[in-house]
Amino acid sequence: MVCDGVAVREQHGKRHFEPSAECWRGVIDADATETIAWTQIPPHPGPARYRMAATALGDRAALLFVGGAANPYNYDGIGYDGQPSEPEPGAIVYDLQTDRWHRRATPVATMDTRNLVVVGGKARVIGGMRAGQRVANDVVAVAELPFDRH
Repeated sequence: MVCDGVAVREQHGKRHFEPSAECWRGVIDADATETIAWTQIPPHPGPARYRMAATALGDRAALLFVGGAANPYNYDGIGYDGQPSEPEPGAIVYDLQTDRWHRRATPVATMDTRNLVVVGGKARVIGGMRAGQRVANDVVAVAELPFDRH
């Protein structure tokens, strides 16, 4: 699954980075593993998110996406538009069995988080950036597992 990111638009000879609300599901051919059949699926609920973290929940046949920002930004958390970016709250789960999106609350909003791991029945983010472009050096549980399918 590949979701969101940015689209590059040219306006008056200048490049602009805008959120891209696209999600694509890829199925790898078991006999030719270098071949992926891509299908566009409906975007997740809420705004497109830039630099969100994701992990597979194999025991639930689901994918978990956490954090990110609606305003694409550079390494310092300042948007390409010059405005500070803030992390989007909550998690988004894609159920691979029902092909449906579900929203889940999280105790902390995070962005620029490239790591999402499941340890001890909880999904945890490692580091990243919090509100106010504050760089985090902690490990925070963002979701209890397993999720129900409601």
